[in-house]
Amino acid sequence: MVTSSASRCQAQGTGSVAADGALRYKRVCTADRLPHVRRPQAAQDTQESMRSRALMIGLALFVGALAPWSGASAVPAEATRPAEPHDLLKSIRTVLLTGEATTWLDAAEPPYDVGVTLKMKLQRVGFRVVFDPNEPHDAEVVVRYRETPGREYQRLEHGTNITCDLGFQHATLGTLRAYHMEAATPWPLPGGSLYWEAVRGLEENPYYYYFGELLHGWVMAQDDSSVVFSRMLRQPPLVDAAESGDGSQATGHVVANRGARLHAIQELGRLKDPRAVETLWMLVDGVHLHERMAAVEAIGALQDRASLDRLSRMQHDTQDAELHRALTNAILLIQQGR
Repeated sequence: MVTSSASRCQAQGTGSVAADGALRYKRVCTADRLPHVRRPQAAQDTQESMRSRALMIGLALFVGALAPWSGASAVPAEATRPAEPHDLLKSIRTVLLTGEATTWLDAAEPPYDVGVTLKMKLQRVGFRVVFDPNEPHDAEVVVRYRETPGREYQRLEHGTNITCDLGFQHATLGTLRAYHMEAATPWPLPGGSLYWEAVRGLEENPYYYYFGELLHGWVMAQDDSSVVFSRMLRQPPLVDAAESGDGSQATGHVVANRGARLHAIQELGRLKDPRAVETLWMLVDGVHLHERMAAVEAIGALQDRASLDRLSRMQHDTQDAELHRALTNAILLIQQGR
């Protein structure tokens, strides 16, 4: 979400300068957004061209959304706690969203509104979200969102690196879930805006895209990420919903959904959870070529020997060169036991 209005937050106490030079305040937020941290004057040492580019970022949003999927996000390891009392977890209905967002750009706040985005993700699965710590709440999502200068591109322009840490905390149980995510402007040729390409990398990270579903699954049934990703991948891609309806689905949402699904498939392979095999085969038998290839590769990464005969038959029958290559690689991975 692009916004130029200042966050309506009340500062308390005095500011402090962190090790990275970012000015930070303790704030109580009275609006539905996270406090932001403005870059101090001492840090404004980039070229004047960066100032003009910052003003144009909003205009580049649509261009960035249309660019092809780049797979730029870094998928995190998921930090979890042992099983918690179900009754206490299931009582979580209202979530406090708190934390901070910082940017290196010469702007009052990050152009990307991470607070509102996370609020929508949590509301989508049924949580009530508050931003005021004085309001009653059952648990807390702590956000640490940071934008820093990335690599230098042509005309002395810099990309953006994004680090996003999300913690799900309970007053009695402590930290229940913790996620660390990174994204950056693709190198060497971004498909669109240097800034929004980095944001898209974050939005396509499955732990970010399905953040609400991950928390809801843990609260209601203590489902881990493998179970949640498998469940979400059984739903049709957004592009299917758009084509079967009135075609009004936003292109940016479809692109993010496609990238997040591909990353979720890859993550199922990395997690090596045999429970995912059934879902992966459902995707292999689907109609979307990129998802079919990703699912084949994930089955290979899982080293599911029970799938060898089926993969071999597909390899013999397929006429698609890319799918044939993916099948060959998966078969070799399983046979070599790597």
